Amino acid sequence: MQRPSHSVATGLFRFLLVSLLAIVLLIGTTLLIAYSVAWLQFDQWDSPRNLSIGLVCGIVAWLFVAVFHLRRETQSIPFSQREPFLLKANTVLQEMGYALTSRQADALTYRPRFHSYLFGGRIHLAIGNQEAKLTGPKVSLEFFRRCFRLLNHVQRVQQYLHDHRKFTDNVLKCVELQLRCEPADFEAVRQNVIEVLQKDGDVVCDLNLLVQSEKGIREDIVEFQVREWLEQRHIPCEIRKGVVQFVEAVHPELQVEAAAL
Repeated sequence: MQRPSHSVATGLFRFLLVSLLAIVLLIGTTLLIAYSVAWLQFDQWDSPRNLSIGLVCGIVAWLFVAVFHLRRETQSIPFSQREPFLLKANTVLQEMGYALTSRQADALTYRPRFHSYLFGGRIHLAIGNQEAKLTGPKVSLEFFRRCFRLLNHVQRVQQYLHDHRKFTDNVLKCVELQLRCEPADFEAVRQNVIEVLQKDGDVVCDLNLLVQSEKGIREDIVEFQVREWLEQRHIPCEIRKGVVQFVEAVHPELQVEAAAL
């Protein structure tokens, strides 16, 4: 004798479980209605009349639930991108207790697991052009739509938070600074300005010196000491002189040479 396959045995067990649950719910509803009618009429709840009323009302109530909540229907869900939609739909259906049993190019079939079988049968997902059609129990499809909408909302919030963690910053291709400071401030300028800017780019210093003196600056110092030193080190320099005056001056170095003679 050949043993029934695992799928047949599982299906039979589910059928018996659903039948048992339906009988328990019907008996419970019948007794509840019969007790309510007996309490209103001050009668015995276990009388045939009250039990008959409870049975008929219970059958009608559960038929109403089955027709409007467990009947199969088809709902359409629009989407913009195919793969993200399939990924989210598969996540939601797995959380609902469904397992993928058949996968084709444009059609997927999900079978309820043991703990979700009482809410209906299979769900068929057909993928079209920018639209998906789901066929299954109404209560399951409504639950799927709510969960799918919630998942979309959560992902949008996460994306929003992720994008706003990125701060924009302005960058400059070129910066030119003109400073006027005392010679004693050169070292501080080097540490707090030049070294800071060197971390992000190449720094070229264009030094402008303005020298003023009431007594006058000797021209030979500018020409023979400053200019020669700059030329020896190949440092370009443009020297602009102010008003040139001829004055009698005693050079200290000449006095030293004369004393030596």
